[in-house]
Amino acid sequence: MLCGHLHRYIHCKPDARVKFPVIINSKDMVIDGQTQGNRLQLKVLDTKGTLVDKIVLTK
Repeated sequence: MLCGHLHRYIHCKPDARVKFPVIINSKDMVIDGQTQGNRLQLKVLDTKGTLVDKIVLTK
């Protein structure tokens, strides 16, 4: 699940309770998404363009 409009970036990995990742973006970050086949690659960047997190999701 991709969400927005919080005041901080949160990446919750799947666990026993929630079976899918939850990625919540903040007001001062950008998420750049690229797809390739069954892969979704997300790069989370701050306002200076610095890589904060890299997430690869596959089905």
